[in-house]
Amino acid sequence: MFRRSFLSSNRIFRLLIGLSFGFATTDAVQSQPPRKSANSVRPAQTQQKPTANKSVSKELKIDPEKLPTNYLAPQERSPLLEIDQPLLVPEELEKLRKEDGKFGSTLVKAGSDEASLMVIHNGIRFRLAKMCLKENFENVKKLSDLRIDLERVLNGAGLAARDLKADRLREFRQVVMTDFLTQATPVLQNNLNVRVQIVVLMSELEAVSEDLRNKKMREAFVPAFEPLLTVILDPQQPPVVKIPAVYGLARILRTGTPNVGQRTKIAEAMIAELASNETHWWYQMRLSSGLGLIALDVSKQPIVVKALKNVVSDPDRSWTVRTEAAKSLGQVPIPPVSDPSSVVRAISEMALQMAQAAQPNSDNKIWKARFFKLYLAFQAESPNEKDATKNGTPGLLNQATASAAAKTAYANIVPLVSAILKGEPLTAEKISPLQEWLTSTVATTGK
Repeated sequence: MFRRSFLSSNRIFRLLIGLSFGFATTDAVQSQPPRKSANSVRPAQTQQKPTANKSVSKELKIDPEKLPTNYLAPQERSPLLEIDQPLLVPEELEKLRKEDGKFGSTLVKAGSDEASLMVIHNGIRFRLAKMCLKENFENVKKLSDLRIDLERVLNGAGLAARDLKADRLREFRQVVMTDFLTQATPVLQNNLNVRVQIVVLMSELEAVSEDLRNKKMREAFVPAFEPLLTVILDPQQPPVVKIPAVYGLARILRTGTPNVGQRTKIAEAMIAELASNETHWWYQMRLSSGLGLIALDVSKQPIVVKALKNVVSDPDRSWTVRTEAAKSLGQVPIPPVSDPSSVVRAISEMALQMAQAAQPNSDNKIWKARFFKLYLAFQAESPNEKDATKNGTPGLLNQATASAAAKTAYANIVPLVSAILKGEPLTAEKISPLQEWLTSTVATTGK
């Protein structure tokens, strides 16, 4: 099976900047939405090896009115990359630079008197101002290093204050992180490169740093969800900024302790963004994945289930997005009011459509990740994995409300997943049991 991997924030930044310039073309081509007909296969998903003929040399003919297969027009340079808005005039920047010597020690020792908090405030401002200098934001490596440095010192706040009790340390870090968010939020309207780095930094803030010696687990700083929500709901923010914002929200849901009201706000925002199938497939995938981390109260949970089910059933979305939504349906609670059997059926119908689409070129490696996500709709990836409630085991087979309906569907889908992962052809004989079962359930239930 596949091992789950999480991209480092540095790699995420490089991929996102590539996206803004139109470099991320391979996945974009391979993840185009399937057409209305489930049996059709897009040219981008079919890879044929040319046959060599050494005895015949044919003249290469080019049709001037036809673009090459899989051609993607290069994107224009974003005008947001031309923004040049320094936070401080040179004199102010120089003044803060001269006063900056005490910043690191004051922060790590948890200086909390008025003078110390001003030193911390100015130190944050100085670093944000440096990120907004043209000489820095036009150099991706330099800008990334500035972000990493600020992230390091912020998440190290108070760690040298050995005598500070845990609750007092948390309060101090709350003050520091809040000051950073207040100063950094306006920067989200600055140069595109800076916006991305600020969003990544907001996403990495920690209320509690990991301390394995004292058995303390890393805990995300929950209040960062507010500016991150503002980013994804802003129609003027491009996907290259929204995608890491959703990553940050997912991190907060996974490693933070947001209350049900905060989780509801996050769910409603993600659902609103996911309603459109016209956005970038990577963004839709991140939103679908993020919703799989949200457990709400019984009255609100159906909005999450409905949104994910709609994505699974949408033939105009990418297979990557649809299977991500299916996986998320295996992670969230499915209350009886959401009709668990209809959820299982929606995933099964998608499985049949995907199997038919993959049949002509089932050895293409791109299908493996998609079918594996389909498998994860029913089963947990590892024994220690937790669902959205952080108490149960993921997978429809492990949910009391859905397990009965999921058993038969799973029995018919697993052979398809197994064939794809082993590189075996998807024959009609392997697909027909799922198709026959779906047909029989329509005849029995009328839906």
